[in-house]
Amino acid sequence: MLITIITMLVVYKVKEDDLVNRIPLCFPTGEIYPYKDANGNIKYDSVYHTIADFKLTDQNGNTITNQTIKGKVYVSNFFFCTCPSICPKMTNSILLLQDEFINEDGVAFLSHTIFPENDSIPVLKSYEQRYHINGKKWHLLTGSRQQLYDLSKRSYYLGVSNDSPDEFQHSEKLVLVDNHRIIRGFYDGTKSEEVDKLKKDIKAILREVKIKSNNN
Repeated sequence: MLITIITMLVVYKVKEDDLVNRIPLCFPTGEIYPYKDANGNIKYDSVYHTIADFKLTDQNGNTITNQTIKGKVYVSNFFFCTCPSICPKMTNSILLLQDEFINEDGVAFLSHTIFPENDSIPVLKSYEQRYHINGKKWHLLTGSRQQLYDLSKRSYYLGVSNDSPDEFQHSEKLVLVDNHRIIRGFYDGTKSEEVDKLKKDIKAILREVKIKSNNN
C-alpha cells in the first residue's frame, strides 16, 4: 500500500513538473476552442499560429512538404550556401543538435535558402557533403523566392529582405516548432548557450509529446 502511494506521488510530481516546466506556445491568435478532458468535462484552450503548408525541394531532389515532417518536432532556419558570416555558425550549431538527436525519429531539421537563384540542388548537395549533414534527418530546402520569403516572414516571423540582388539580410535565429506546427521558441544560432537551451527545450517537448501520447 505504501509503495503504491509513493508511486502515485512520484508520477503526480513528474506530471506536475512537466506542466510547470512546459515550453511556452508562441503567438496565440486570440481565438479559443472547446474540448473534452479525460473525464469528459468541457474545457477551453487558445488557438495558436501554425506554420503554413509548404512544398519545397531538398538537396537530394526530394519533394518536402508539411506531411514529410508531420508529427515531428523540428528546428528551422534560413541561410544561403555562400554566406560567410552567421550561416556557418548556425550550421555548426545545428550539426551539434543533429548528433544529439541522430537516433530520435521524432526530430527533424529544415534549412531554407534565401538565395534560390544560386543554391541549386547540386549546390545544396555539396553543402551537405561539406558539413557532413545527414540528408534523411536534415533537409536543405529550395523553391521559389516568393514562397521562401513568405514562409520566413508570415510563418516563422523572421525578417528576410533583399534590398538589392547582392544583399541578403537574414536572421541568426533557430526556430523550434512542435509536432502541431506551433512555434515554441527562438534561439540565437551563433551562441552556444542559446543552442544548449534549444537542446533542452527539444527534449522537454519530446517528453511532453510522450506524456500526451500515453494519456491518449
